[in-house]
Amino acid sequence: MTEQDQDALIGKFVRQRKEASDKATQLRLELADIGPLFEELGVALKNHPESVFEVRKEIDGRFLTKYRLSVDPASWPSISAVMELVVNLRDALIKQEDAAKKLAQLGILHEPKW
Repeated sequence: MTEQDQDALIGKFVRQRKEASDKATQLRLELADIGPLFEELGVALKNHPESVFEVRKEIDGRFLTKYRLSVDPASWPSISAVMELVVNLRDALIKQEDAAKKLAQLGILHEPKW
């Protein structure tokens, strides 16, 4: 392999690694924003499930307590959508690791470690 070919290959793998890293960062941030929504709902369902209400629905006043949580299902991501983000994050991490391994094989990086 010529030096020019090797430089082109290195550039390709560096680019792939950077793109995968950027994608993983973006997905982690998106999932981090979603996490507290489900955490708050989980706590309410665990401790006071009767206090969870859907917005724009009639509420029985007997269940209005200091613990109430109003949820707008239309503004929440579905579990399927969240899991798709997780799968995409894993894919990005695999691509990042694969590119790093190829760079290591070319003597540019040390073997990646999770």
